[in-house]
Amino acid sequence: MKNNKIYFELPILLVILVCFYSCGISTSTVGTYDQYGRYSTTLVATPSYEARQRKGNLEATEWLAEQKRRNENESNLNEKERSLPDSIVSPKEQLRILERTKKHMKKARDNASHSENGLSRARPNRKWGFIDSAGKFIIPPIYKEAGYEWGDGMLPVSIDGHKWGYIDVKGNMVIQPRFKWANLFSEDLAMVRVFRAYSYSRGYYGYIDKEGNMVIPPKYHYGLPFTQGLAAVDVPHENWGYINTKGTIVIPAKFSKARRFYEGLAPVKLNDKWGFINMEGTMVIPPKYVDSFSFSNGLALVKISKEKWGYINVKGKMIIILPAQFSLPRSFKEGLARVRLKDKFGYININGEIVIKAIYSSALDFKNGRAEVRLPGGNLFFINKNGERL
Repeated sequence: MKNNKIYFELPILLVILVCFYSCGISTSTVGTYDQYGRYSTTLVATPSYEARQRKGNLEATEWLAEQKRRNENESNLNEKERSLPDSIVSPKEQLRILERTKKHMKKARDNASHSENGLSRARPNRKWGFIDSAGKFIIPPIYKEAGYEWGDGMLPVSIDGHKWGYIDVKGNMVIQPRFKWANLFSEDLAMVRVFRAYSYSRGYYGYIDKEGNMVIPPKYHYGLPFTQGLAAVDVPHENWGYINTKGTIVIPAKFSKARRFYEGLAPVKLNDKWGFINMEGTMVIPPKYVDSFSFSNGLALVKISKEKWGYINVKGKMIIILPAQFSLPRSFKEGLARVRLKDKFGYININGEIVIKAIYSSALDFKNGRAEVRLPGGNLFFINKNGERL
């Protein structure tokens, strides 16, 4: 009787699976244990990638159509009516959403005015897009995920949050979404993570060129962007080493951790201490630090002890030892480094002197002559190297 039941249920299950597939639905099984410790599986239906992709394309089309409709009716609407969301919420909630959206868009416009390509990320409808300094969308907000940095004129994005590809500064999808994750391009190569079925030697990360070709097979547990012709990679069953742009190991995988090359040196961890190697793999600054970071402006941030930080030069000489009351220091950028004094942030110069007072509740590194900061209880804004508000 039990076998007859199986023969009866099997054709029904096959029919269900065929119907799911034709509707763009994939299936998976989820295993559970009941109160008696018995294991059983349950069939779960999930949208296939093609279905999610179609949904993303439909959302993009609908968004563009909505923008066109609003532009056509813009002359008949006042400023407040144009800004309020369409959803039915209370007037108080509408104003709150409006104010939050204005702040977000203002910050995005400010970022765009100082960015290298004149674009900044903006997320008005839970999808990422890119605007110019005037607040106009150059790339529509249709991406569930988007990278923070452009590399070689390309940016990693994901329409559905599952597969990643790359767009150019005009929004063209130049490398179709097919990766599980993607990093920025650097020196014409980008590290990507592939899905497990396509991995080599139990590794999942490899490097592609600007045409999307896998030029370095995905055989690493992880990897960093290329700098100065080398990239740090985590080799399966070994440790961290460095490869060249052809994928050849040029510095053996013998380090427990490794970071990027800058100014001819890279921080590496060996025997639980950090030191620095040159581009031939020779340890030129002995591993004696609790932590260390890449060189920038001729100096590298190192952690001397649990609560003590300093900066060394390329010869390993200690140039700046930060007082004990300083915490959360950063590497030097454009001649200034962020530090925290008590519970406020400020900036020091290469002589270790505070040149911008520690008055900010948050502060970021300098880039293109400005840094984003926030005063306690206030909004974000930018300052120049003199500490003047922009």
